[in-house]
Amino acid sequence: MSISAAMAACSDNTNTTTDLVAEPEETIDTQVTQAAATTQDNPLFTESQLPYGLPAFDEIRDEHFLPAFERAMALHLEEIDIIASNPDPATFDNTILAMERSGRDLDRVARVFFNVAGADTN
Repeated sequence: MSISAAMAACSDNTNTTTDLVAEPEETIDTQVTQAAATTQDNPLFTESQLPYGLPAFDEIRDEHFLPAFERAMALHLEEIDIIASNPDPATFDNTILAMERSGRDLDRVARVFFNVAGADTN
């Protein structure tokens, strides 16, 4: 009995690739539409009107973070590229100070994300 079970386990059960790969449930158009909707109503893309610029945590959902991080990182990269490609001679103001001022959107999104992540208790 155990020999037949071992032989059955070692037998060739060829499955075609089409049996193993599931078809995607969403089309590209649906994903693009959802991404556009997420971008339009993303509270992380706008400056908060609350006192001291505090984020509106009641409006922020988990799906807002990825597009906000991607946009903020792209913007930061553009800011650094502008600084690096500046044809003027390097000075403290046009390099160090400019780099310190770059990435403010990324910093804001990261601060909100890590505050939410640190407060998540479930």
